[in-house]
Amino acid sequence: MDWKSADEFCKSDSHGTVGYSGLVTIWSNHEAQFVYSYFHAIDQPVWLGMTFLTDPASGTTEFLWNDNFPVISTFWGNGQPTASNSESGCVQFDKNGTWAVSESCTSQLTPFF
Repeated sequence: MDWKSADEFCKSDSHGTVGYSGLVTIWSNHEAQFVYSYFHAIDQPVWLGMTFLTDPASGTTEFLWNDNFPVISTFWGNGQPTASNSESGCVQFDKNGTWAVSESCTSQLTPFF
C-alpha cells in the first residue's frame, strides 16, 4: 500500500469512519523499540507517519509527522536521510529498526503501523 493510502486507512475504522490517528509518530527510543518489536521478523520496510518538504530555493529540508508535530527524536540509518530528487517525500522504518527516506511515496509497503 502506498503512503497516502496507508495513512488514510489508519485514520479510519473498518466502516470508513474517520477520526483516528494515522500512521505512527515516534517520539522516543522506547517507542521506536516498541514498533521494532512488532516488525523485526519481517524482511521489508514499513511506513512511518513522517514526510518531508524541501525548499528548492534554499535546499533546506523539513521533516514533519503526519499530525504536523515537529520531529524531535530521529533514528536514521547510516547515510540517512538521503538527498532526494523530489521536493517532498515519505519516510520508512527499515527492517533493522532505523529510518530511511523512501524512494517513492507510491512504493507498495505492507504492513504499516
